[in-house]
Amino acid sequence: MSFLPNKQQIIDEAANYNALSFFKKSKNIYAAFIIFCCVVTFGFMVYTNNLSLTEFISNEAGIASLITVSIYLLFAFFVYLNHRWAMIIFCLLFLADKILMLLAGGSFSNIIFAGITLVLTIASIRVANQLKRLKLTK
Repeated sequence: MSFLPNKQQIIDEAANYNALSFFKKSKNIYAAFIIFCCVVTFGFMVYTNNLSLTEFISNEAGIASLITVSIYLLFAFFVYLNHRWAMIIFCLLFLADKILMLLAGGSFSNIIFAGITLVLTIASIRVANQLKRLKLTK
């Protein structure tokens, strides 16, 4: 058993795409993961700065966190719409962020989140490519 879906699983997902429930689609799992990362990122930043939410938002770190979360949520929206460019750009930005955090003395969890993002990106892009071959999306 591997983390990445095999070719037959990709073909099956694309062939039954309209009949699948929300969490049976790769791109929806990816979008939900992005939203989860936004909640974790913002919550972690508020928790580590030991400030109330209103104090944190008026802080420089809070504004930077809000901008980051807003950009990630924008990517989540485009991933939900099955745009492959959004999947790739988010993955590259997220991986770069996690690598920089790891170099700055981050924890092992950065590697785990980066790995999950990479796996979800590859699976979502493969399904989106198969859907394009079947002419189910633009």
